[in-house]
Amino acid sequence: MFKIKKEVGIAEIISFFALVMSGVAIWFSYQSNEAFIVQGGGLIQTSTIKDYKTGQCNFVLAMPITFHNSGKKAVSLKQLAPSDDLDSIFFASGKSLIPAKNITFKQYLSFTGIGAVSSMWLSQVTSGGEFKPSYNHIGDLIRPNETYQFYRVVVIDSVNELKQLETPRVFLSLNAIFSNDQVQSVNSAINLDLSVNQQCS
Repeated sequence: MFKIKKEVGIAEIISFFALVMSGVAIWFSYQSNEAFIVQGGGLIQTSTIKDYKTGQCNFVLAMPITFHNSGKKAVSLKQLAPSDDLDSIFFASGKSLIPAKNITFKQYLSFTGIGAVSSMWLSQVTSGGEFKPSYNHIGDLIRPNETYQFYRVVVIDSVNELKQLETPRVFLSLNAIFSNDQVQSVNSAINLDLSVNQQCS
């Protein structure tokens, strides 16, 4: 009869951990071959820009949204959808929240920030369709090691509306949904500083 000793030596423990570590390494190497989106940011731009059609001074905010594909497969941006638990846009005055319907504004998407000739840039941006977070299909491809950037542009019809608010802020939220089933929440709280934007350009 054979007798089996129920002893575990240091060699067995080391072998077990080596097996676990090699499994983790294989899992990471598999993951690295997939598409993987990393979210970045950038400088938020604000300006007061004259609308030459109405002669009115608009407050314009351009928030950059950046996605980098750090994986080894291409992935597409499927949708820019509403957030699961936040309104896509709302404002605040001091500590009070203001529903978006109380401020006159429109939203757009742009692949460039506010340009040197800001009125011309705004005219080009607003000539496109108005943006609202939705489940509409987009399908823009992001290849491995590529960065995809666009701006969420908010045009508030009148600077005077903001001047009535105490330390005005805007909250922006949406979900970016990708073809590899990643969902990136893009949420920002932005102070609308009018002190440096008094002149209409």
